[in-house]
Amino acid sequence: MKNMLQDAIAVVTKVAQNKYDTKKLDQKIISLEKKQTDQLLKLGSVVYESRINGTQIESDVIDRLCKEIEQLQNKKVALVAQRPKKQSVEKIQKPFNEQKETVYATLNRKENDLKIQRTAEGLKFLKFCPHCQTANDPDTSTCVSCGHQFR
Repeated sequence: MKNMLQDAIAVVTKVAQNKYDTKKLDQKIISLEKKQTDQLLKLGSVVYESRINGTQIESDVIDRLCKEIEQLQNKKVALVAQRPKKQSVEKIQKPFNEQKETVYATLNRKENDLKIQRTAEGLKFLKFCPHCQTANDPDTSTCVSCGHQFR
């Protein structure tokens, strides 16, 4: 039992670390995208101001901005390539599952299942009609909107 618990902790730790690393990469990608957008805006501003003012644009300004945009794009592509491939929980848990037989249960939703919904009074359990999706009190046997009979 102790080994199973340690294995489960190891699996959860690995999943959490993967999620953390992925979020960290995602933040770097978002930061690069923002910088790239800023550079694109600068390039557009330079071109627009030149056109409005009737002035000549120095080619080194455009070249510099285009190189910066390209460098940011290359960095972003490299970071996206580093993102871990999505793994299913079953693949990550495989060593743990091999130690003991695993039983999988399927959830079959029924129309009498209750759902939680936030209302003005707070959280409330409600029964939703499968025909019109109207929220009903959990004790009702008939939908208040369409008259559907709950089983």
